[in-house]
Amino acid sequence: MRISEIAAAAGTTPRAVRHYHRLGLLPEPVRPDNGYRDYGMAELTRLMRIRWLADNGLPLGAVAAVFANEHGASDTEDLRADLAALHDEITQRITQLERKQEGVARMLAAVDAGRRLTALPDEVADAFDRAASRPTNRSAPHSTRNATCWRSTPSPATHPPKCSPGSPMPSPTRPPAPVTAGCCAAGKDCTAAR
Repeated sequence: MRISEIAAAAGTTPRAVRHYHRLGLLPEPVRPDNGYRDYGMAELTRLMRIRWLADNGLPLGAVAAVFANEHGASDTEDLRADLAALHDEITQRITQLERKQEGVARMLAAVDAGRRLTALPDEVADAFDRAASRPTNRSAPHSTRNATCWRSTPSPATHPPKCSPGSPMPSPTRPPAPVTAGCCAAGKDCTAAR
């Protein structure tokens, strides 16, 4: 078999096969007179085994340790420690993925229920939404003589000139509502001061 054929048979690429040759994982076959590598069943079997070990998460260095262990050149305890560490890492990744899956499922349920996505628990998000939708004394719109203005507690620092201390000012956190003559609590027109 040529390199492209053995690579296809093992489900990899010729580049990966050459990489395994450089790392010493797959011995290069003897080249006949034509100069092409000629792979046999032994090389295909080893290549498939390399791919199987790598596909199961073993780094290529650990794959080399597996082969060295089989020839008595390595300690079994080192190989076992590598495999145990890999097993623990995979277990942690599974736990992280399960946590992410649960979070995505909650987000999907929120979208299906017409809720906005938030990191807050549903009860807390609902409480914030209720609080935001309730008018308060400081920012509740009220109507006087068919005009709308925002209530606020006047302070000398936020009161503009030409308005009396009893006249309301637009809330600094909300855009000002239209103010018409007679809207202010003191009965004065505050539009000229704005």
